[in-house]
Amino acid sequence: MLSLPSLPETHDLLRLSSLELEQASAVKPEWVDAALKASPWVVVRRASTNGNLVPVGVRGKDRAQRWAGFVNPEQIAQIVSPNQLRKSLAENSRRCLRAFDSLRFLGMKVALNALDWGPGGSTGFELASGSPTVTETSDLDIVIRSPEPFDRAFARSICIQLEGAPARVDTLVETPCCGFSLDEYAHSQLDKVLVRTGAGRILAEDPWDVRGGRQSWR
Repeated sequence: MLSLPSLPETHDLLRLSSLELEQASAVKPEWVDAALKASPWVVVRRASTNGNLVPVGVRGKDRAQRWAGFVNPEQIAQIVSPNQLRKSLAENSRRCLRAFDSLRFLGMKVALNALDWGPGGSTGFELASGSPTVTETSDLDIVIRSPEPFDRAFARSICIQLEGAPARVDTLVETPCCGFSLDEYAHSQLDKVLVRTGAGRILAEDPWDVRGGRQSWR
């Protein structure tokens, strides 16, 4: 068995050595096997699970083709985090797409260098797998991992750094127990913010202190 440096986290991309997945709730569509054979990569999704199985999502060719499953850690050949992809380049013919152009734009922001951040969504998937998933209309999804709390004023300062990107930038902050929208946290007038946990979405005053939020498989 391949020795991995750590267990994967939500939004990490995994290259699989075995393509057999445990299904979640929905029956596995026919396109899933073909998608995995073409590109044996999955993304770690947020979900509660029993035992050591890792919850993952499979991407198909079409936007509507998404399927949730589970993999055994022994099936994981490689783990790629969003942070590892932030300086990656797409194929020459695709670098002009706005999502990739926006990633380069953010890479020049010195104020972001101290953060653990990188691309998620279609941009991260294409950079890790090499499969063309980004389109001209794709947003740039950004994941910021922040084990330590920061206040809303700091969140607003990050939002300012994102202004001017060629594509719309959608930023998700990941704490040890949940994920939440940077923009909502920065600009909402409410005391609570909507956070995403393995058990579902809830309102929380402190996204760094959400009871039951930590993934059970970690």
